[in-house]
Order: sequence, then structure tokens, then C-alpha cells
Amino acid sequence: MAKVRKNVVVQGLIGSLGKQLVLKRGRNGTIVSKFPVFDENRTFTEAQVKRQSKFREAVAYAKHAKGLEIYIEKAKLTNRLPYHVAISDFSNPPEIREVDVSTWSGEVG
Repeated sequence: MAKVRKNVVVQGLIGSLGKQLVLKRGRNGTIVSKFPVFDENRTFTEAQVKRQSKFREAVAYAKHAKGLEIYIEKAKLTNRLPYHVAISDFSNPPEIREVDVSTWSGEVG
């Protein structure tokens, strides 16, 4: 895959050129890649189907969450898009290892 920056010939182009190249718009320029080839008879393993389903859930979450202030701020710190930060957050949820209730009195608040 190649990235093209400030090139008059391909600047702003998106789509495919024949069935050989695909041009996509990236954050820093045009991305040129080989045209994908899919086998019509391909089948996915159970693990692949499960992962695809989980990724669909992450995308649905990210579409909603990308406008939340927490993801906007975190994206600025990591130089990523809020959408991608939300997908990463969904895919890697925090793990609670310990809860300290030694000072809790049992009352609300």
C-alpha cells in the first residue's frame, strides 16, 4: 500500500482503477492499494463470524459515541479520530481487578 501526498495526478481521487488499484482518501493524503479479490465460495470459521459480529457491535457503538466529549478529548491526545478511539475502547473494555470498600459505610453517597 502506498500513500500519495500533494500529487496533482491523484490528489482527491477515490475509487478503483479498473480491477487493479483502489484509491482511498486518508487523513494525510491518497492511499493506493491493490484491488481486493474475494473468492465467491469462501466460508468463514465460527471464530471469524464471532469476531465480525463483535466488530459490527463496536462500529455501531462508535457511530454513536464519536460525538461524546470523552472521545473527542482522548482523540486529541492520541492524534486519532474519536470514532477510532471509541472502537478501541469498545474492543478493549477496562478490567476491574479490585474494589476497595473499606471506607464505605453502607449508605448512599
